[in-house]
Amino acid sequence: MNQSIKAVVFLLFAAISSLGFFSCLNKKHQSNVLLAYSTEHYFSNSKTKDLFKLTLTGDSILSGRIVFEIFTKNKNKIFVDSFSGYDMVDDMKDPKFTLKQKEDTIKKAISLFFNDVNFMRPAATDADTVFMEEFGEGESYEDIKADTSAVGFSYAFGVENLYYIAYSKKEKKVVTYLSTVSR
Repeated sequence: MNQSIKAVVFLLFAAISSLGFFSCLNKKHQSNVLLAYSTEHYFSNSKTKDLFKLTLTGDSILSGRIVFEIFTKNKNKIFVDSFSGYDMVDDMKDPKFTLKQKEDTIKKAISLFFNDVNFMRPAATDADTVFMEEFGEGESYEDIKADTSAVGFSYAFGVENLYYIAYSKKEKKVVTYLSTVSR
């Protein structure tokens, strides 16, 4: 009798699962995609373009989470960074800015994130500002600077957070070779 009850419970569970009941419950815990932008650009190699993705998820634009990812042609994730939507308007703490103004600022910043001016080739040159150890990885910076085929990408969030990344062929990964944020 115990086995038959287990069989009935199993069949009921299977039937409910097939109707999508439990997947509906899981959707409650999934984030809503509020904004998504992507572009393809040569980055990790010069033969195939990588996919750059920026996704804002959450309940609102201001409190949402922004995820920046880079994927190779083979769909391997080679970079990820995330920050809050509020980080994009950190300089707008003054109460004179309305919620709509802050949200519009975030939308604009996200829409301009992949502008061509943010992609640089070569990634680093002697004309760049003087390298300071507390704002980057010295070895990675020299590696990227020596590789004239390296493509750099700069991105910012907030007023003072600026990052320069490139794919290091030597390290076989994306590195932050310069930043305005001290380590």
